[in-house]
Amino acid sequence: MKKLSLLFFLFLSFQFSAYTQSITPSITDEVCVGNNITFSVTIGANSIQSVQPAALNVNPVVVQQPFNLSANGANITFNFIGRFTDNNNKQTFKIVYTNNAGQQATFDFTFPKIKSLLLATSFSQINPTPSSITAQLCQIENFNISFANVSYGNPFETPPIGYGTVANYEYLLPNGWKLGTQTSNGTTWLNSSNNVIITSDAGTGDGSGIRIRPSNIGCAPGLQPGREVILPISRPVNLTISGLKTLCTGSSTYTLTGLPANSTVSWSTNNPNTASVPNGNSGSTVELTKVSDGVIILTATVTLCNNQVITKDYQVAVGSFAFGTYYYSSNSSSGQSYIGPNNNHLVPKNQYMSFNPSIANTDITNPVWSIIGGTVVGYSSNGQSLSFSIQAPNTSYATRSTTFNLNANGPCGNFNQGFTYSVTANGAFRISATPNPSKGDVYVNLQNETKEELLLENNQTVIMNVYSNDYATIVKEFKFNSPQKNYHLTLQGLNNGLYIIEVIIGKDKQTTKIFIDK
Repeated sequence: MKKLSLLFFLFLSFQFSAYTQSITPSITDEVCVGNNITFSVTIGANSIQSVQPAALNVNPVVVQQPFNLSANGANITFNFIGRFTDNNNKQTFKIVYTNNAGQQATFDFTFPKIKSLLLATSFSQINPTPSSITAQLCQIENFNISFANVSYGNPFETPPIGYGTVANYEYLLPNGWKLGTQTSNGTTWLNSSNNVIITSDAGTGDGSGIRIRPSNIGCAPGLQPGREVILPISRPVNLTISGLKTLCTGSSTYTLTGLPANSTVSWSTNNPNTASVPNGNSGSTVELTKVSDGVIILTATVTLCNNQVITKDYQVAVGSFAFGTYYYSSNSSSGQSYIGPNNNHLVPKNQYMSFNPSIANTDITNPVWSIIGGTVVGYSSNGQSLSFSIQAPNTSYATRSTTFNLNANGPCGNFNQGFTYSVTANGAFRISATPNPSKGDVYVNLQNETKEELLLENNQTVIMNVYSNDYATIVKEFKFNSPQKNYHLTLQGLNNGLYIIEVIIGKDKQTTKIFIDK
């Protein structure tokens, strides 16, 4: 038999050879990657003169050149060992030889069904049931996760093809959770099947997830896993406090429900002078005792089994008491505040401030407002709401007050409650800011009450604060230690909009508004 030398090499090919040949395993078989496969090839031998090696960088890999060459009539059969790479595109072994006429020819063996998970396909997509996990915190629970086995796929075929069955899967769980009898350390993937029991621990995993992906360990170790899916984990704590919304007299019991196992509770109120909890460590129930009329927040502070601390609040009206908020507005300031028995504001001399209080209690009926002292402008009432204005005096630091009485029926019976609103005139100087609108450079002028230039002592400090329009946030601060005719404020870094400039000299304070328009 004529001595032959053969070279095999691997590359990606999109053409099938037209020559007669055969190979085992067949090109229609599903073939694994990552391990050595012995191939048996039979070709017609009568026309072969020699086989020439070729230098090409191609895949797959030929591990061992042909061996066990044998002739059978007009054919020659030989074996070689090859290995497919971890890529689920089709892969081709090519034999290059020279025939008796000196012409080069090839045989191609193209395998389209490569069992690789390198490239994700719709055939390898895991669809688990359930799609999320809700595990009560501080409880150990079991969850069954299952899904249909996925397939390998070749996305480069037209149309894409799916083949084979993936029977191995990997799971990554929160630290302390179990996959069957395997306990997770939170970083190592655990091997299992498509039907598993997951067991939570008592306290971890909230906001994380269970990650699942196909594994190709059935072909060989260390191969690329498939695309993962994540089952979100929620570990909710649903706390609820129940009890009287209004405590008229004496004491009443309040109960916390939804408390996880092995948790501790401490109770408190934000104002023990209105209502107290004599035994704040009484567990899931507490006695709340009235001290005086008012509104309190009853708080349950819960330390969970994982040492996480959460709180639950419950608002209680204690006795006959109305509560709510009011809006206030003048040419120099505006905002919102909680209603109290005494509500006072600084206002420039002779300037009006409007007030709009509104009672928030939903359980009072037949509210009637009446003035019992002072003078207001534009007074009107509408059930639980009130509207009026007060003009500041024309004397520095003088105060003008008005008191309203609210008569209403509440859960504890009829009650009367007084609310006093006051405006106090600011100090003895005026301010102006120019230009207004400004592109960023503002000049503040200080004048006395007769609009003459304000003369300051050398040791007086002038503080200027620039507030956001809601008078809640200081966005710029300035301090001057020497008297000047005009004070230069650089507001270049502020966004366009309305701002309040507040000037403080000793105990005197004045405000004005400036608009930035760059």
